[in-house]
Amino acid sequence: MLTVQAAVWYHAANVAQSAAAQGAAAGAVRNAGNSAASARAQQVIDESGADGSATVSGGFAEVAVQVTINVPHLVPFFPDTVTVAASEARERFVPEDQR
Repeated sequence: MLTVQAAVWYHAANVAQSAAAQGAAAGAVRNAGNSAASARAQQVIDESGADGSATVSGGFAEVAVQVTINVPHLVPFFPDTVTVAASEARERFVPEDQR
């Protein structure tokens, strides 16, 4: 049972990492807002069948996505959740003479 619990936790960590990275990438696209990042992260979570949520923050220069996945318990003493964060610099147009 310990091996199965470790595999479930590892899967949840992978889902959280993927959702955070893809959400940050979606939010970094020029003229995309935090809502695009949140929607993409939640879509990855939902498609994987996981129970979790995404929180997006960031300003003009950067977008940050934090994903928390609830981990089902088979054995005690394992963490209840997995939390992963990812950030990306926002794309922006810089005129040729200012580069």
